[in-house]
Amino acid sequence: MISIPTLETARLMLRQFRQNDFEALAALHADPVVMRYLSDGRPKSRAETWLAMAFYLGHWELRGYGLWAVEEKATGEFVGRIGLLNPEGWPGLEVAWTLA
Repeated sequence: MISIPTLETARLMLRQFRQNDFEALAALHADPVVMRYLSDGRPKSRAETWLAMAFYLGHWELRGYGLWAVEEKATGEFVGRIGLLNPEGWPGLEVAWTLA
């Protein structure tokens, strides 16, 4: 299993997704304002969010890079995702982010 590096800035920690990120990610994915410009433009269900989280972790394993969970250091709160994506069938590498 690949070791996902942790990156830190003055305010944020970029780290591997954890199971306890699920509720906050599901809330982010359920927000129609957030999701209107992502994927097909519709909010994701809890089941779709679970699959997305598994995809984020699997992408790291298969490609050696991927999306990090973004945590606010001062509060420990999950605030989004950021990183690089290039799943099979996509036209190329994408810089991706979604922040609350």
